[in-house]
Amino acid sequence: QEERKEDITHSHSPRFSDKDNVPFMGMAKTSKKDFIDIFDYGSPVPELHGSNVLLFYNEKSIPKDLTYEEKENIINSGSSNNVNKSKDGTIQMLDAKKATNNCQIVHVATVPTGDKSKQSCLAVIQNYPNQFLQKWMRNNNALSQPFQAVNRGQTEKSRIFRTPESDKIQQHWKILKQ
Repeated sequence: QEERKEDITHSHSPRFSDKDNVPFMGMAKTSKKDFIDIFDYGSPVPELHGSNVLLFYNEKSIPKDLTYEEKENIINSGSSNNVNKSKDGTIQMLDAKKATNNCQIVHVATVPTGDKSKQSCLAVIQNYPNQFLQKWMRNNNALSQPFQAVNRGQTEKSRIFRTPESDKIQQHWKILKQ
């Protein structure tokens, strides 16, 4: 098979375009077991058969030494105009070492396992670096209620500790601005 040398990093139909204004250029997945073998971050890891890790890349961190098809799938799979996308539209699978061979930093965010009936979302925001994972919930699981910042231990039924009231948060911001 003829090897293609053209650069597809700025392809005509990327998964994430400049118009999306998101910090990603592409994505791939790797097995959870393979990932944990390299990045043992200390948390207990439940045995979930078939569980994968989703990796997002910026244009500088897309893995090296990929075949043309692998790179095309990382950048373009799932794009409706991409004639070369994987046949079933799935995300490119790589082993963890290959998937991270061009990453200088890997941020890991864990999300709860278990009840898949929960209406759970994950938001990724480009911002100043920090090590915080914020959690927001609606009161009484009512979609009509506004979101409120809650602590990590907050569940639908109980609270481990209380988050500051809005007036206290505003008071602290005033002190910090001085």
